Amino acid sequence: MPAGGLVVTVRGVQVRGMLLNGVRRHAATRWGEDALLGAVAVHSPGVAKALRGVVDGAWYPVGWLGWLDRAIVDTSGMSDAVREFARETSEVAFRRFAGGASIAPSLLRPREVLDRSAGLLVETFTGIGSRAVDDGEGVQHRRFDADEPLPALVWDHFRGGLAGVVEATGVGSVRVEDVIGGGDEPFLEVRVSWR
Repeated sequence: MPAGGLVVTVRGVQVRGMLLNGVRRHAATRWGEDALLGAVAVHSPGVAKALRGVVDGAWYPVGWLGWLDRAIVDTSGMSDAVREFARETSEVAFRRFAGGASIAPSLLRPREVLDRSAGLLVETFTGIGSRAVDDGEGVQHRRFDADEPLPALVWDHFRGGLAGVVEATGVGSVRVEDVIGGGDEPFLEVRVSWR
């Protein structure tokens, strides 16, 4: 085990520790780590304790992200907090996974950003895939398929992240609307539109 870190063996859909740590740290700057992890502890005391020792490069149960998401909603008092949080942080995440600082969403077209975001998904989650279902002028239907149902709020990371990276290309009127799935389903199809 890495010094000061916790590595667990998991099955099913997994999330990279880097995302868990990023969400935890960023949310803690807004609401404080004690308040955030206290909100996780209300639902899962063991996960709240374990989150302090997550290793960036290791894989963890996606349910841990679900508990963090629930804590963000509970602490903020806003039902759409996870979606907004993901939208705000998506450009930084995109740059990190899509080629570093040299790849800025503003240099790409929305469709290119959406296609490259599938690579970001693979780097961040196991057991989840993404593909374009349909393309049109100023619109793309995108489908996410998971090996198992996800915690409902985890889907908001996808909704918010897609909105954020498409906005970062400089287009306006970006909307991400559910077509089918989400909730406690193992899939989500969204319609992403822009002008």
